[in-house]
Amino acid sequence: MFDAITSQILRSAPNLPNLDSGQLPQLLTRHYAELVSARLKGEGEEAASDDGWSLERIADAYEIIASLEETPDLRRAAAFVAGTAHQIIARRSKEPADEDLPSPLDRDSVDASVAAAVLFLAAEQYADANEAGTAIPRSSGPYEIRVLGDHLRDLVRGRLDAVLQ
Repeated sequence: MFDAITSQILRSAPNLPNLDSGQLPQLLTRHYAELVSARLKGEGEEAASDDGWSLERIADAYEIIASLEETPDLRRAAAFVAGTAHQIIARRSKEPADEDLPSPLDRDSVDASVAAAVLFLAAEQYADANEAGTAIPRSSGPYEIRVLGDHLRDLVRGRLDAVLQ
């Protein structure tokens, strides 16, 4: 699923207990393949991970590392791993377009698509941030949340003029 350069970035992330970063490209590819397989079979959820490293756990662990790490290369790699995991989570939990979507931001949570886009920005992977930005749902919630969501979508897609206006 990942090209050579992307695989190299993933492998350069820090190792975690029972998770060798050299295995991240294969692990994330397997999670994505399970998602696609479950959708093709008409199942609602992907299969549980047998190695103890669910997408949510990978996303959370590497998001924390990206927030705390002082070494720029490790911080970017960790942000990329977390962003990739969040992007797969966002694809897994995508709602039909005709339903009222919950707010992508609220006091207690951030939608996985928003997290993916912001983490890709932190990883300096702008094409990935742009792609993730297209998945940020439009909310029917409070005006301020709608505006913030629009600004985030525009920021990660490189439309700074729209943010300034």
